[in-house]
Formats: sequence, structure tokens, C-alpha cells
Amino acid sequence: MPTHPAEFVLGQLVLLYLEGQECRSTITARWFDPDVLDWFYEVSGLAGCEIPAYDVHAL
Repeated sequence: MPTHPAEFVLGQLVLLYLEGQECRSTITARWFDPDVLDWFYEVSGLAGCEIPAYDVHAL
């Protein structure tokens, strides 16, 4: 069970900083990982990549 609500919703446009690159994308999936007690996101253009919440920023 999540300890806090997800910060982003499906379809929301977000800003990512990955490997020194700034990229804009859309949230396509989200899930809570009970082992680390945090949310992870998937975004369009990076299918299959689990992006931790601290790498996702609101526009």
C-alpha cells in the first residue's frame, strides 16, 4: 500500500533530467514499489524504463 499519493497522473507532461540531458515526455504508467516505499514512472519514448520519482519534475 502506498505511503503517499503519486505526484503525477497518467498523461501528464513532465520534465526529466537523464544522463545530463533534459527531456520532456508524458507519463504512461506508474506504480508504487513497496520495497523502496516510492513511486516509479514510465514515460513515452522510454518504454520499459523504470524512472524513480526523484528524476521526474513538473512543467
